[in-house]
Amino acid sequence: MSTKGFQVRKTVLILFFVLLAVSSRSFGQGGPPLIGDDPGTPGKGKFEINIGYPYVQTEQATTMDIGYLDFNWGPTENVQLSYQGGFLLGKTTGQSWKGGYDNSLVGVKWRFLDQETSGIDMSIYPQIGYNTTASLARAGFSESGAGVFMPIEFARTFGKLELDGEVGYQYLEHSRDQWAGGPIVGYLLNDQIELLAEARLIFDQDFRSNNLVLDGGCRVNLAEHVQLLLAAGRGLRNEDSSPHLFFYAGVGFRF
Repeated sequence: MSTKGFQVRKTVLILFFVLLAVSSRSFGQGGPPLIGDDPGTPGKGKFEINIGYPYVQTEQATTMDIGYLDFNWGPTENVQLSYQGGFLLGKTTGQSWKGGYDNSLVGVKWRFLDQETSGIDMSIYPQIGYNTTASLARAGFSESGAGVFMPIEFARTFGKLELDGEVGYQYLEHSRDQWAGGPIVGYLLNDQIELLAEARLIFDQDFRSNNLVLDGGCRVNLAEHVQLLLAAGRGLRNEDSSPHLFFYAGVGFRF
């Protein structure tokens, strides 16, 4: 590796973690409708269930999940058990739609620091994903094989301004591993509406390629335990896999 190449990768890595350090002064606002997550857990014996419609359009393909389920349950105050999955439809340019059950994702989140006692919320959230429908992987609409994502989340709140940061390494069975994460900002506009913004950074394992997805959205309280979830964004790299449009609409239930 040349000295110049090493310095470029070193600079990218430093900037990546600087962004996460800035975002770590926060109370988590990740999770649906955004891509990243936060240290928050539902609470002992409580549920957080999000049913959404994520839509992604790239240069060559369009995918959407019909009734994508994000199910979370808290066996203890600081632990969360999660499952994600849904029915996926996808098509490439000039081809017909293909459908099948999307890749499933199971995870366990442990929040080991709380802002009330430590000045910051912090959690680890190991997740295992596995291909559920082989035909979707062959068509390029989902990852083949299995994968493991090992992120850590940071969070803190400052009045109505709420910030969050996540960074993790993703092991992929049949693709190059990658780093993923970034900052999230939330602002409580009033008792009913929360505004959200996110920058999602993705690097391959050697920091030779990268992508940045910017998205924003909101959560709107419809009733005491029901929220409307909306977000939209796009990737900034002109690559086949970079989303030209990312859109999420859903409903969240907390009880």
